[in-house]
Amino acid sequence: MDTGETAKELVRKIKILFAVLAAANGGVFLLIFFLHKKELSPSLTPEVLRPLGIGLLIATVCFSVAVSILLRTFFVSKALKSRKFDLWQYHSLQMKLVIFPMIGVLPAALGYLFRLPKLYLYGSMIVALYGVYSALPSLKKIRGELNYFQKRCS
Repeated sequence: MDTGETAKELVRKIKILFAVLAAANGGVFLLIFFLHKKELSPSLTPEVLRPLGIGLLIATVCFSVAVSILLRTFFVSKALKSRKFDLWQYHSLQMKLVIFPMIGVLPAALGYLFRLPKLYLYGSMIVALYGVYSALPSLKKIRGELNYFQKRCS
């Protein structure tokens, strides 16, 4: 297995997926921005906003950070225990590591739509940005991981 070419092809596919999902999330934020401008966003009472804010913050953390950590941990654990590295499963993992943080942006967008208190809104936004940043494909990272698994699992 040529890790250099494999890594380049995988990064190319991940970048395409990343761009599509980033454009979709950008469209969602644009739609919510226009709803705010037209005063069409729902107005909720403070009694409802606090629990909603907590729930959306937790959802953002789960999708943007926690699921990615769990997926990566399970994959590495399985690969090292079985001493077998399946390139297709690694490819699938990398795609999931892009998809889930991008899903994590949506609860943050809902927080903006519902005009949550700043603590929950900004917390959700920061976590969502971290998740998206961690999902950025890197040729150096993927090439290093492929080399690592090739050496450890062969």
